[in-house]
Amino acid sequence: MRRPARPPVLRDVRGRLRRWRRVLRHRGPQGVRARRWTLRSLAAVRADLARAGMSARCAAPVPALPGWSRVVVERTLREQDATCLQRCLVLQAWFAAHGRTAEIVVAVPHAAQPEFSAHAWIRGYDRDEHDRYRELTVLRP
Repeated sequence: MRRPARPPVLRDVRGRLRRWRRVLRHRGPQGVRARRWTLRSLAAVRADLARAGMSARCAAPVPALPGWSRVVVERTLREQDATCLQRCLVLQAWFAAHGRTAEIVVAVPHAAQPEFSAHAWIRGYDRDEHDRYRELTVLRP
């Protein structure tokens, strides 16, 4: 006899708990702090982008964490399906707190597309996309 399927809410909670445990096991309490900061920062950036548009910034103070915890920040941003601009704004704040300036390049495709699309990346950190995109603006910290 088959067991009844678990409700989706319970599966989602278990998945989140599993991710937190994995971070704690592999990265320790500092990794958990980095993940918590990333989740708060991403929520703040999403709200600020909706309210202020391109003048949005990540206002959440970055905790004193080692540079390696950027790996946790990147993984959390991927898990949360952050857009390229949201990702760049959070990472820009992270780099600024660790003494590195990061310019965000916002660009549109060279070729005309039926729908408007744009892309953002951090100059000198992410892969340069100038071969496919035309630069519109640069967001400095």
